[in-house]
Amino acid sequence: MREHGERVRQAEIAAAEALLTRPDLADLTPKAGPAEGVRVAGPHGPRDAASAASDHATAMIYSTQRARADLVYTWGRIRRYISPLVNLMPQPIALAELNRLDCAGFVTVVGHVFEHSPWIAEAAWPTRPFADLTALHAALCAVVDASGQERQLALIRAHPDLAGRLARAGQLGADSTQEQQSAGLDALSPDEAAQFDTYNSTYRERFGFPFVICARENKKAAILAAFPIRIANTREAEIAVALAEIAKIALLRLQDAVL
Repeated sequence: MREHGERVRQAEIAAAEALLTRPDLADLTPKAGPAEGVRVAGPHGPRDAASAASDHATAMIYSTQRARADLVYTWGRIRRYISPLVNLMPQPIALAELNRLDCAGFVTVVGHVFEHSPWIAEAAWPTRPFADLTALHAALCAVVDASGQERQLALIRAHPDLAGRLARAGQLGADSTQEQQSAGLDALSPDEAAQFDTYNSTYRERFGFPFVICARENKKAAILAAFPIRIANTREAEIAVALAEIAKIALLRLQDAVL
């Protein structure tokens, strides 16, 4: 629940930061009015500074109210666009309630924990009820283990490249976006981005699937350091490593989705 709330908070902070860059809302500070005792020319002759200051203050109050109203209106419109993104993030559910769901409901809650592979949750559903999250995770991983290499490779290939084209285009799913951000992969220097591109390409050419690592357990420096080590592995070893990393990713996603 805490993790989900943090993801929502980060989405709203990003939207608020974008809003605050608007030039028309950049400066709401009242400007000084006429000095006391100064006569000010007006359309009906000179007026004293007190009258002019009163008019100035009234105008500033009106201007500030307009700015605040505009801010509220604009924020409301931004929330309309944030809401669908937030709704993509799984809402936490109690395990007891999860155990009572039909297959379609179960897959809706749990299907996302293995990247673009809801078939795993569907196959695990008949083994309910689950005593705890450990048992649920074990049942899901057992489906993967028994699925055969062809489906296992399809599962590995369902993962996006780290800091790759989809990430830069903002086209990752909600889980992958948050996970890559947690590793700092959304804030790469040009040199780091070039390193990721080179390693991703080399790894794919060697093994025929993307490099998978649990980004929430690693930062960008550790991920870059892992690439050359794992590129030296055999294909069979890398399939095993990738599946182990996927199991870690799935457990963390489960902890977000199920109370």
